Amino acid sequence: MKTEEVLLGDVPVHLAIPSAAGKHQAVIVIGEEPTAASELIHVADLLSTLGHITLAFPLVPQQFDAANLKHSIAAAVTLLNDRPDVRHGSIAVWSLGAGCGAIVSTVPGIAAAIILHLDAGTGPTGDWHPAAPFDPHDVQCPVLLIFATSRLDVDGVIQRIRDDLEKAGKTVETQRYDAPESQTNVTMESFPARVISDRWDHVEAFLRRHLN
Repeated sequence: MKTEEVLLGDVPVHLAIPSAAGKHQAVIVIGEEPTAASELIHVADLLSTLGHITLAFPLVPQQFDAANLKHSIAAAVTLLNDRPDVRHGSIAVWSLGAGCGAIVSTVPGIAAAIILHLDAGTGPTGDWHPAAPFDPHDVQCPVLLIFATSRLDVDGVIQRIRDDLEKAGKTVETQRYDAPESQTNVTMESFPARVISDRWDHVEAFLRRHLN
């Protein structure tokens, strides 16, 4: 694997390229504050070792402008599709955050979306993000929702999101991991190794099914 910093417009992004030659699937990695920027790069590099070209985006503010975010992701899709080592049209998004992930799943050219809901006591609502108007009919791709949460009402939250997407005719898969109720800051690294491994297994299987 090799890594480099490239410009997307005037924004620097982290690019990780697998060692193997040929054309690869690509994954755009994004995350909302307070996710650490280093975590986005870490995820991108791990995905690259699995054979994906990855682009780690700068952190998205929790109160973001949906139109600007969609414009930036569309530019990232174009950048990746123009690369000779990317399999054209085989681009997924991995989002550490429900709000930006929901919006990015509506961008044309995204073939699959993996959205991690990380929360303890607060988290996703029926419309995914109060600051970003969202219509499930606009989703462009199959979605894998991974919940790491201590919310007592999480089953209802998951079912509402599933119902919204399925009623809109979308493909949605879900996976849930329970966080300790006393835990106030949930990250996947705070879970046992078997949970993290299981999460990766689900992600790899999902990408195999939905990327060309």
